[in-house]
Amino acid sequence: MPTTPAPTTPAPTTGAAKVCAELALAVLAGVLAWLVFRWLWQTWPLAAVGLAAVATTGTVLVVRLGHRGEDLMSTPLSIVVGLVVTMSPALVTLAGG
Repeated sequence: MPTTPAPTTPAPTTGAAKVCAELALAVLAGVLAWLVFRWLWQTWPLAAVGLAAVATTGTVLVVRLGHRGEDLMSTPLSIVVGLVVTMSPALVTLAGG
């Protein structure tokens, strides 16, 4: 009588490693975007305004593609994060930093 293999489930550490890798990548991308927008606000403020809208929209799209399920917090949170990353360098520039 042949035996059927038991269904395999991913180890819990695999899921945790994936979340940690996504978090590290998101933080790195956020820091890089903040530095780029700081430079843009100092050199080309009009271009920074348009690119801030594009970058925020891109952030929302990436989050929507990554989170296939319907959760109510991902989209508003991605909008807030996109605006903070792209607009806070303008505040630093205006404050003389």
